[in-house]
Parts: sequence; C-alpha cells; structure tokens
Amino acid sequence: MSIRRAEIVRRLDAISSEAYGNQPARNAMVVAGWVDTAILWLSWRLRPKTMPHVGQPPGSGF
Repeated sequence: MSIRRAEIVRRLDAISSEAYGNQPARNAMVVAGWVDTAILWLSWRLRPKTMPHVGQPPGSGF
C-alpha cells in the first residue's frame, strides 16, 4: 500500500463512518489498491525478455 493511500485510510478511520462521502472514499481506496496490484502484476508479467532475472548477472543466460 502506498504511503499516501495509507495516510488517507488512517484519516478516513478517524472520522465517523456516517459522515457524508466516507463510504465512497473508502471504496475508492480499495479500487486504488486493486489497480496498484494489477499494474505491478502486469509489469512483472510483461517485462522484456532481455531483462535478466533477479539475482543473475546480465548476459548469464536465462
């Protein structure tokens, strides 16, 4: 979870759950987490084949 998103969630926790706009804001934070996860997963899956794997020196083969 990004630091900014964590701060927003903490602030949302500090206000009443009955406050206007609280639930939509919480839902937006959940969706933002899903988007972050999807982007990280896609970037891992779609990395170029020319990039070495973690822990292998460049040019050592895959």
